[in-house]
Amino acid sequence: MSAVQFFLILLPMSVNVYLLKTVSFELYGKFIFFLSLFNFLSILTNSGLANDSLRDLSSAFNRYIDNFESEEFNKKMSEYIGIKLFYLTLSFLLCFLLSFFDVFHEPLFYCLFIYLVYFCLDFFIFYQIINKMIHYVFVMISSFSISILSLFYFVHGDKDIYYVSFVVTLPFICLNFILLLYNLYILNFRININMGSFVQKVKNNYRLMFTNITSALVTKGIYLFIGSALGVREVAIYSVLDQICRAPLIFINRLSTLYTPKIVQVISQNNKFMLQGFFSKVFFRILILSLSVCVFLAVSSKIILPFLIDDQYLSFEEIIPLFLLMLMIIPSISLSSLCAMQYYLNMKNDLIIYRYSIALLILGLPFIVICASLFNLSGLILSYVFVELLALLYFLWYLDFNPLQVCYVNFANKGK
Repeated sequence: MSAVQFFLILLPMSVNVYLLKTVSFELYGKFIFFLSLFNFLSILTNSGLANDSLRDLSSAFNRYIDNFESEEFNKKMSEYIGIKLFYLTLSFLLCFLLSFFDVFHEPLFYCLFIYLVYFCLDFFIFYQIINKMIHYVFVMISSFSISILSLFYFVHGDKDIYYVSFVVTLPFICLNFILLLYNLYILNFRININMGSFVQKVKNNYRLMFTNITSALVTKGIYLFIGSALGVREVAIYSVLDQICRAPLIFINRLSTLYTPKIVQVISQNNKFMLQGFFSKVFFRILILSLSVCVFLAVSSKIILPFLIDDQYLSFEEIIPLFLLMLMIIPSISLSSLCAMQYYLNMKNDLIIYRYSIALLILGLPFIVICASLFNLSGLILSYVFVELLALLYFLWYLDFNPLQVCYVNFANKGK
């Protein structure tokens, strides 16, 4: 899983660094502006699926292995595939309608439609369930190598920007599709989509879907606002800062999911003190890791920022305060996600997450948009960091224990 996360971080970072050095800054900003829409729709394509599908498919696959009961596995896998295709169709339809607007009516936007298929074919949890992560790692390494070599070969200037989406996505799409079909064939999979269970799964996921879409409006959808209101130059600058912070965040958040089986196991034992102790230990580890990342990025900022952003677009003196401020989202989002997805969700208390999403949509997002409109890029980053810090305080408020205090007490008891 660490290898997978490494390549999930490395590919977009490599592509973006190469584009920053190859195409004009404004064209790079336009590319990121269009891509942000497809990144947003990727949340819709996988909205809420990875959480309960991992649980349902794991249970069904275990029974399939133990008792050769393939019917339930076929049913759950069919639901998973069917709902992915359903959201993919909605995404295509939405992009088609948006293409009639002048801002999206460009060849570059149409080229990025391939990203919808790319996101839909991400069956990471399937390989995780059948214990074939090595297959997924093979796909990631192979497609990454082909994409980077193709990028160097085909993209040399502004006129080649139309090739980027294809060289980045097609290797993964082809290799993953072939390997996916092979694994499904080995498991004697037969598609069996039941409309009743399909509709029920959509209903069961509406809260998580709403939560994910709301979060995506802030993390991905804000690019659309920046491009429309502030300009593609600001999109490019914000994109660089955001991606530097998002790269370690992706890894930290996925790392926290490794503790899910143990947390679920402890919850099933109905031992309140054991649960608090284990979760507090995980909380402390994620806190130390995220703060260490912030320190490292702050110390190395004099190397990273001048390499990615040319001084003619924004001077180092102007960008360093924004960057240091942006780093604060790493610990706040890491810990918020840990509380929400690893504690409240596993405790089946997703109402807390749902309420947060409503507050984010009604209060948080308008606040960010207003600040960005009044104070441009600095207002956007300041308000975004403020909202994420409030989110962390919100999730900590509903915890019935203090994780740091529990860690301190446990450490003190061990010392005795």
